[in-house]
Amino acid sequence: MGEPKPARLGNLPKATHEGKSTILGVEVRTYKLDDGRAVIHADDFHKLLEVMGITADELHDLVGKMGDGK
Repeated sequence: MGEPKPARLGNLPKATHEGKSTILGVEVRTYKLDDGRAVIHADDFHKLLEVMGITADELHDLVGKMGDGK
C-alpha cells in the first residue's frame, strides 16, 4: 500500500469500520478509514498518554525532535 494522499476539504477520509481495543488497560475506540489508515479517537489517545505519564507538551516536543532527525 502506498502513502495516503493528503485530505482535501470536502474530500476527507471516512471511517468504514469502527471497534474497540484495550491498550495498557485503557479501552480505546478504533477506526479504519477508507484510505487504509487506522486511527484511534483523540480522547482515548490522551487517556493513553496519561497512563504512560506523558503530557501533550512532552509528546509535541518528542515528535518535533523526531522530525528534526535528532
